[in-house]
Amino acid sequence: MTMLELLNSLVELLHCLRLEGRGPVPVEKYRRLEPASGPRVYVTPLSQREQAEAIGGQYVERLEVEVRCEVPWQHASVADADALLALIDKALVLLEANREIGQAKRGRIGEVRYGLRHRRTAQPALYGRFTVEFTADKA
Repeated sequence: MTMLELLNSLVELLHCLRLEGRGPVPVEKYRRLEPASGPRVYVTPLSQREQAEAIGGQYVERLEVEVRCEVPWQHASVADADALLALIDKALVLLEANREIGQAKRGRIGEVRYGLRHRRTAQPALYGRFTVEFTADKA
């Protein structure tokens, strides 16, 4: 399995994410420079390496991907922050429920890191990001 195949499979899997009152959340490969106009999920490759799995020349591919959920911080209330937390929870549940994605097996899900992103030209955005590690047999 290649990184591109994994990204396509993850985007397809995460396409069913929905937020109450806001509908389906767009899922995109690769993070964009321009700010999102609403809640959005980005799936971005981080690393790909070959690793020995067993004695005797058996190798696997380790693929690491970042899943980043972003919500523009536009309202004075905490509704945007609550939407981000709900989106992160739904993405985690979906990934934990799917141990195999294509030909890759999910190894571990990293910790979620939250932050606030400021840009001079756009509204600030709240984000939560975590890494997911996969193992695929070497072709």
